[in-house]
Amino acid sequence: MCKAFQYLLVIETFGLTKKFGDLTAVDGVSLVVREGEILGLVGPNGAGKSTLVKMLCTVLSPTSGTASILGYDIMKDSQKVRSIVGYLPEEPRVYDYMSGEEFLSFFADVYGSGRERIPELLEFVGLTEHARRKIGEYSKGMKHRISLARALIHDPPVLILDEPTMGLDPASSRDVRERIKSMRRSGKTILVCTHYMDEADFLCDKLAVINRGRIAAIGKPEELKAKVAKQRYLGIVIKEDSLIGKFADEVGGSVDGRLVIVKVKDVNSTMSKVHDKAKKLKATVLSIKTMDPSLEDVFVAVTRGGKWA
Repeated sequence: MCKAFQYLLVIETFGLTKKFGDLTAVDGVSLVVREGEILGLVGPNGAGKSTLVKMLCTVLSPTSGTASILGYDIMKDSQKVRSIVGYLPEEPRVYDYMSGEEFLSFFADVYGSGRERIPELLEFVGLTEHARRKIGEYSKGMKHRISLARALIHDPPVLILDEPTMGLDPASSRDVRERIKSMRRSGKTILVCTHYMDEADFLCDKLAVINRGRIAAIGKPEELKAKVAKQRYLGIVIKEDSLIGKFADEVGGSVDGRLVIVKVKDVNSTMSKVHDKAKKLKATVLSIKTMDPSLEDVFVAVTRGGKWA
């Protein structure tokens, strides 16, 4: 294999497995993440996402299988792996008695990376004005951001982020997502573990859906959506609020707020049925639109026994 091609495959796992007694948390996972790519790991709670991430970061040792990052084996070259990976755990550990600046200085010394990048990183995470405040005075969102700066202190080419916006308010979540997106544009290779489908859709070039410790589906978001697009829906809005329930019953649909959602096999025949039933009830149809599948539809299809092509 040529050296250039090897370098493109930044993260590689082959049959990676982790058992805790009789429980198999990760079961034979094989995947690759290419240079400059954001791969999202999504799946229900307990699916094995965090266990997989911890193995890649050398926090846990695999029971079997192999994994490498930039060609370095996570077991044989664990110290080197830690030097090239920036890891943001689900619940980052910070030192409340330190200021933000002291916290980053401490980890710069740990990595031997020098303190020159600290002002740049504080600016990147929007904490320049709070650099000398004690971390114990920070909000949860600010603690997440200083932890993100800590993960970047040694300028790693690879980032592994476990639930980076968990528990944050909407504004803080949006801010962190934008910063992650900007790091991808700067050439970082990023693996993001999340259970927020909108976050996965916004951030990720490719998604791996994990269910019961296994990769149940993998591909670009649009490719995964296309696989569930065989089941189409119409979203219908009628003028008369008092008739929404009756109208939904007539067309065999369900109600979501003012929207009546109907499964479609043939668009033309369903449209004809909709208008006939509206006429029967003397209801006024305000709008009809085809509803494209979402990543939530993919998630349900893969993890909850829905149809998956």
